[in-house]
Amino acid sequence: MATGRLTLWLAGVALVTIVALLALMAVTVEEARQSQQRIAADSDRGATVASLIADVHRYGEKLATVLLLGNTQMDELGDARVQLERDFALLDRATRAEIETLERVEDVANELPEVDATRRATELYHAIDLATTRALQQVRDGNATDGRQIYMGQVRFRLANELEPQLDNQLDRERKDVAAGRDNLSEFMRNAIVGGAVIAGLGLLAMLGLVVALRRQSRRRDAAIVGAMDELADGRWDAGLPEAAADGRLNLVRAFHRMASVLAARERESDEAYSRLRAETEARSRLWDEASRDLLAAEERRTQFLADVSHQLRTPLTILRGEADLALRARPRVADLRQALGRIETQADEMRKLLDDLVAYARADAESRLHEPAEIRLDEVIGAAVEEGRALAEQREVSMLASVPPGELHVEGDARRLKEALLIGLDNAVKHSPPGGNIDVVATREQGDIVVRIVDDGPGVDPGELPRVFDRFFRGHGEADLLNDGLGIGLPIARQIVQRHGGSISLDNAEGRGAVLEIRLPAPEGAT
Repeated sequence: MATGRLTLWLAGVALVTIVALLALMAVTVEEARQSQQRIAADSDRGATVASLIADVHRYGEKLATVLLLGNTQMDELGDARVQLERDFALLDRATRAEIETLERVEDVANELPEVDATRRATELYHAIDLATTRALQQVRDGNATDGRQIYMGQVRFRLANELEPQLDNQLDRERKDVAAGRDNLSEFMRNAIVGGAVIAGLGLLAMLGLVVALRRQSRRRDAAIVGAMDELADGRWDAGLPEAAADGRLNLVRAFHRMASVLAARERESDEAYSRLRAETEARSRLWDEASRDLLAAEERRTQFLADVSHQLRTPLTILRGEADLALRARPRVADLRQALGRIETQADEMRKLLDDLVAYARADAESRLHEPAEIRLDEVIGAAVEEGRALAEQREVSMLASVPPGELHVEGDARRLKEALLIGLDNAVKHSPPGGNIDVVATREQGDIVVRIVDDGPGVDPGELPRVFDRFFRGHGEADLLNDGLGIGLPIARQIVQRHGGSISLDNAEGRGAVLEIRLPAPEGAT
């Protein structure tokens, strides 16, 4: 038998055993409840009958005292008669409550004689009490002898020979019913315990047998799986899973064959690993060579940078020294001194600009500038940059016009850094615009991005130099002809600022005009 079927049988036997025990428990609890109710009802009725018998004796004693000794205890006789009325009413209720606890018709039929006995006892008491009334009336009328005769013949005799024996019989029957109920309950509980033990024992034996069968089946399956795994370990990838191991479970067979296929594939992959490792080693070697060349190129750029700085500083220093020598000559003219000091001031200002470029380069290269992003209005940033850029444009008689939708374009960024990037673009456009030229600054929204374009009327950029315009220290061949100073670090700094805002920057030639600098920034989430 397969392991799956054995497991199902084990679960079924356990379930049947539990259900049978629960059913037996429910029947036992219900039977015990009903038996306890019947015993309690019998006990209550027996207590009522016993109390009634005692009150009957008290009634007879009080009546005899009144008739034989006079009316000295008439009040106590009245209390005894009232109590008997209550006792018979309680007996009737107890009898009905006892019958209500019964559920089977035959049990109800067996209890009907008690109802009849209660009725007869009540009627007998009323007849006796009526005779008592007549006897008392005779005594009150002065016929004590007649009253005593009625008492002796119709009251005392019937109390002792009719009513009291009936009540004694009912009390005896109730005691027997209580004892029989307790015996039946005890016997039923013993039978229930024995039945539960039999059910539990049979269920445990069946489950134990199934567990043993499952264990044997599991051992055979494990041994078959271990054998199949040993075959795989020996490299026999085509080894299948034995039927004893599969045990009719298709998923296990598929998993085993898939594992065998994977191991076979891994063996083939291991043969290819060396080839890939070798190719990767060669690729890393090429990367190392390229890195070495990049380091050499960086060293060359550093050397060129130092040479450029030296050249830029040599000229103003030479002029400063020459002007200082001229000013120190004996008895120079005031006009010559004024001219020399003016040249010294001009060259000092040139050196200041060079030092400003060097400081800006150092800060940008170390990425030491703080980035404080916030949601800002781009029209305000562009307006501030254009306002400062016009001061540069006026020196070259260049007009500058901005076209930005007011309040419609918002970006997430640092307003001061973005204005700096825009000023670099505006300064670059001013330097390359001829006198009387125009510079247009246009901002629009395109495909979820905000785009700012700075277009000038200059000569444009040599197409061969376009790929290098954002390289540090790169200056085009036409910069000297345009008398533009600087170290060529403005556009690289602008690119660094824009990239830190998640955007992009590019420089190209505008159709029919000069150059166009495009800054593309991402619009904030949820912006329309």
